[in-house]
Amino acid sequence: MKAFARIRIHLTLTLTSALRISSGQVAFLPHPKNEEKEIEYALVYRDVLGKPYLPSTSLRGLLRAAAQDISDPEQQQTLNTLFGSANLDDSGNHSRIRVYDARAKTAHTRITTHNKINPITATAEDKLLFKSESVDPGTAFTLTIELDDVSEAEKLTIIDLLLLFSETNPFQLGSGANKRLGEFTLNIDKIETLSQDDVYYWLQQKDCTELPYQPADLPQQTHATFKQQGLIKIPFSLYLKSPLLIAAESERKTSNNEEADPIKFKQRDGYPYIPASTLLGVFRSRCRHIISSLALSQQETDPEPATALKCLTETTDALIDSLFGNTQRKSYIAISEGSSDLPMSACTHKQSFNAIDRFTGEVKDSALFFAEACYGNCFNFNMHINSSALQAQNNGALLILFYALKDFTEGLIPLGWGANKGFGQVHLTAPTTHQIEAIDWSAMSRYLQTHQLDLEPKQLEQWQQQLSEQLTATEEV
Repeated sequence: MKAFARIRIHLTLTLTSALRISSGQVAFLPHPKNEEKEIEYALVYRDVLGKPYLPSTSLRGLLRAAAQDISDPEQQQTLNTLFGSANLDDSGNHSRIRVYDARAKTAHTRITTHNKINPITATAEDKLLFKSESVDPGTAFTLTIELDDVSEAEKLTIIDLLLLFSETNPFQLGSGANKRLGEFTLNIDKIETLSQDDVYYWLQQKDCTELPYQPADLPQQTHATFKQQGLIKIPFSLYLKSPLLIAAESERKTSNNEEADPIKFKQRDGYPYIPASTLLGVFRSRCRHIISSLALSQQETDPEPATALKCLTETTDALIDSLFGNTQRKSYIAISEGSSDLPMSACTHKQSFNAIDRFTGEVKDSALFFAEACYGNCFNFNMHINSSALQAQNNGALLILFYALKDFTEGLIPLGWGANKGFGQVHLTAPTTHQIEAIDWSAMSRYLQTHQLDLEPKQLEQWQQQLSEQLTATEEV
């Protein structure tokens, strides 16, 4: 007989980044420039009271995936038994774990605008703007998990698993994992146990009473660990050499006789930010540019234009997918949102512009517009790299990554709106406690090595050889 008939664990799940988990339903907003049109956006899950919630299926799936990643084989086997299985040969066992929907204590949501970035030009694709609802970071959800017919060892194992989520962990909820959306922590608030004797005693009562759960001690330290995934987290800062403008969507229409709204920087609660999708899109575009350049330089013959274009596209797509994933595979690189410590009011750079008629070269009549960019501050973000998975591919993809980091460090990658007007000149640098400033590549290399990225000459030569073989093999095919 197992020690416990039932165990109930009460937890608090706290979001550390925005969460986008679509319910499949949509709502509509009025179009800012056309009263006859509406803008569709995806809704998060909401309960009957209108509060966001996390569906139990998503939470259970996440916990089961985490159970597969426990490094101790014995603990992993115990967890697999608790979660159950459904084998075709009738050798499966039913699950003894129930996970309930997580309800928000208080929650704030916002509607965010996204745009697909053209991988060739690194600019926003025309007519591919879309919106979605997300739950703000800091939102806390209450969560309950119940287990039936559990031994003392099984109880300790599931608690060890849950304690692994009390700090930073490699798992996310919802969509946008490569943008570091859906990050969270789990904290155990209370554990209640129900022994077999307690159930027997309760069944003997004539009056209808609640089950006599007994409080259990809260453990302070886990004895479990996740497998070494080679996931490296590197903090970066963006040093602004010129004004930077990540344009927010215009919210109202204007007429020819009315002064247009200024182009404003994306803000949240008065603070400017760079969406993770912007950073990831520009970084991906640079990697594509580097791969295409290397592939062209290695062509030994001069093939037909159509054949050359097809070969170049296949080579580039294969290597880009090995870095950033596709619909069939997960990305090995993730980038968080870029945040600023200064409010927009303390770093606003206002500038006026006038459109030029491209045929006459004269100033276009009634085409004066204004921009409110950001200048005099820096943006901090994190890059997460699964280095072990990238090295296991043996295709030199890591070398492409470092080429892109080098270009970013040297200020060769413009960011945001108005690059042809001198805006968006940024340098990737290492965050310090001192004043942020640009650094050279040798200093950045030393910084990367402190985060377990091997940049020794022998390693770089090996990646160069792997990349050369990959490009040559694709060309021959």
